[in-house]
Amino acid sequence: MQNNKKLTIKEIAARLQVSTATISNAFNRPDQLSVELREHILAECNRIGYAGPGAGRRRLGGSGVIGVIFGTELARSLDDDETRALICGLAGELDHRGKALLMLSNSAIGLSVLEHRGAALIEGVICIGETEVPRLGERFSRCGVVALETQLEGVPSVRVDHYAGARAAVLHGIRRPVTSAAVLVPRLLRSAPVCRVQEADALARGDGRDVQRLLGCLDTLDASGLGRAPGRIWHLPDTGSLTARQAAREALECHPRPDLLLCMDDRIAMAAIDVATELGLSVPEDLRVLGYGGTVPQPLLTTVVQPEARALGRLAAKMYFGDVAESDCLLAPQLRVGASCP
Repeated sequence: MQNNKKLTIKEIAARLQVSTATISNAFNRPDQLSVELREHILAECNRIGYAGPGAGRRRLGGSGVIGVIFGTELARSLDDDETRALICGLAGELDHRGKALLMLSNSAIGLSVLEHRGAALIEGVICIGETEVPRLGERFSRCGVVALETQLEGVPSVRVDHYAGARAAVLHGIRRPVTSAAVLVPRLLRSAPVCRVQEADALARGDGRDVQRLLGCLDTLDASGLGRAPGRIWHLPDTGSLTARQAAREALECHPRPDLLLCMDDRIAMAAIDVATELGLSVPEDLRVLGYGGTVPQPLLTTVVQPEARALGRLAAKMYFGDVAESDCLLAPQLRVGASCP
């Protein structure tokens, strides 16, 4: 048997001329393959000394600590409800397995801790949200890496298709004629104040969850003939009530006033409905409002319901430990129609 401990699942798949998912299924989900194919793959892996996806990190279980890298500053990440829910789901699965969680920001100090002391401190890495770390999968391959709500080259991931979710919202919103639309999106910039933002400036931060929602809106509006909402994109630093009300009021006091408001968070949408009422507008007759998240229990709001964040965190942990096949797991959100945009 050859000693090829550094071989990756991608390299093994290329050698055997199959997909990485097929290699992972051979080790973790045998029911997904024929007996002949699985036996062939296992025999070849054994011959070249590949122990299977996740085997290396299961062997490195001495510290009992899983490092978590956030795509943004630690305080900013923990101020986001969705990110906190992801962490809760992840932590619950780690608790069940007797593992600890070490949270580190996407900073020079945090990365230095992982790179120079990682062998002693951690046995694996989970990245939450978009990261600016180059070649993260390669740099921490000794530990094993799983991406959560982001995509990294050569790294298995768990993501929601936010682009498709936003696209579904727009397609529903334009079923009636629309003259003007505005898009309200949190966390597009690092700046604190509510402000209008140009598409190019919003995209400069990368390709994360909120940018994907914005792109889904703009591409669909453009394809419908309404254009890319020039001058009608608002950045919100958070989803608090005061912030959301300010952005909604600015949008609704534009001339011409938008008759479709695309809010990429349910809390923003609910605040927008309140502001519209204060301005004497009727929802949905004068203004149609769509949200995103599925967090509003009553049937008042038309919104995109995404998979529950805690469940995503648990799924990422299960993928890390090899309980589910390592792959790019892209989950589809669903549109739920309510009174704000019937």
